[in-house]
Formats: sequence, C-alpha cells, structure tokens
Amino acid sequence: MNKRTKNKIMNEDGTATVETVLWLPALFMIFILIVNASFVFYKQSIMMRVIQDANRALSVGRIGPVDDLAAAAVNTQAYVEERISGFASNGTVKTTVNPTTRVITTTASVPISDLIFNGKFNLLTGFSITAQSQHFVEY
Repeated sequence: MNKRTKNKIMNEDGTATVETVLWLPALFMIFILIVNASFVFYKQSIMMRVIQDANRALSVGRIGPVDDLAAAAVNTQAYVEERISGFASNGTVKTTVNPTTRVITTTASVPISDLIFNGKFNLLTGFSITAQSQHFVEY
C-alpha cells in the first residue's frame, strides 16, 4: 500500500460530520417531544380556566336558569364544550350538580392527539388529558 492511499484511509477528517448525522435525528425527536408536551400542558391549563370560569358563572347564577340547577348544568356543559371546541374537537364534557350538597362538578377530557403541535411525531397516541373543577352553588 502506498503512502498516499494509507493517508486517505487513516485520515479522520469528517468524523464530526458522521457523529452529527447520527445524533441529530435523536435530538430533533427530543425537541419535538418537548414542544408537544408544552402544548399539551398549556392547553390543559386553558381547559382548566374555562371549566373554572363556567362553574363560577353557574355558582353565582350568571348561567341559568337560576331556579333549575339541572338545566343550568346543561347550559354550563354547552358553554365549556363551545369554548374548548377551538382546539379540542374530540373532547367530552360532563357537568353535574349534586342537589343535596349543591356542588357543581365539571370534567373535560380531551385526547392528546387534539392538543399536540405536530401530528407527525405523536408518541402519546391513545392518552387523554382531563381537567376537573368543583364549586359550591352560592345562590
């Protein structure tokens, strides 16, 4: 083997490029997972705020009818569904009012696939996020 061929074989130029090509896809996937998790938790906090606002509105009598708690619960459920429908088309909402304790309970559940930023790298398929809030009826 001549010296020129041996130098080309033993030359280590470009090894950083090979390592970069190997690690870059893994780092990109981790970055996308972090972004998606951030979107999920951000939208969960929005869901929680909407549920708390709706329960509060029902508890002080802004969502009616005031004399029929069951009908007011249906109106509250519709209010929450309408507010979260912009980012959670497959979400479910359930609002109940316990007539004995007069506690309003609203639960919203949304599949994570509705909440993520990018659907191409969805590692959390099959899971859902739930937000629940309870308030006392004040009137």
